[in-house]
Amino acid sequence: MPRSIVASILFALACLAILSGCGGGKPSLVSVSGEVKVNGAPLPNASVQFHPLDPKGSIDHKASPAVGLSDSSGKFSLKTPNEGDGAFPGNYKVTVEATTAPNLTEEQKKFPGASSNIVVKSLVAPEYTEVSKSPLTQTIPSTGPIVLEVKPPAK
Repeated sequence: MPRSIVASILFALACLAILSGCGGGKPSLVSVSGEVKVNGAPLPNASVQFHPLDPKGSIDHKASPAVGLSDSSGKFSLKTPNEGDGAFPGNYKVTVEATTAPNLTEEQKKFPGASSNIVVKSLVAPEYTEVSKSPLTQTIPSTGPIVLEVKPPAK
C-alpha cells in the first residue's frame, strides 16, 4: 500500500479517536425536571439540590452536584455547575430549602440588605435542608415523573 494511503488512514483513525474520546470520561448529562410540593401544594422559589452518592451510598464529594430553583408552580429543572443543563446518571440524596420573610416593610423589600432585623422563616421541615438527614433520594435517569414531597416545619 502506498505511504500516502497508509498515512491518510492513520490520520483518519487518530481524528476519529480524538473526536469520539478515549473512554473513561464522564457520562453525558441527562435532562432532569420535576416538581416540589409541601403538603401537596406547589412550593415556589425552592432551592433543590441533588447530592451525588457513591456506590456505598455515601455522599460523593468529588462528583458534581446538580441544582435547581422551582418556579411559581413548583416546577424545577436541574443544572450541573460548570457542566451544563441536567445531571449525571446515578443515585442522589436530595435537599430542599425554601424561606420567606413575612413581615418585610416596603422599604426592606426594595433594599433587603439595608436592614439587619429581617426575620426569615423556613417553609420546609429542617430534615429536608440537611443532606445528612434528608429522607429524599432520587435515581437519574428517572423511570417516571420526579415529585419531591416535603413537610412544613413543626409549629
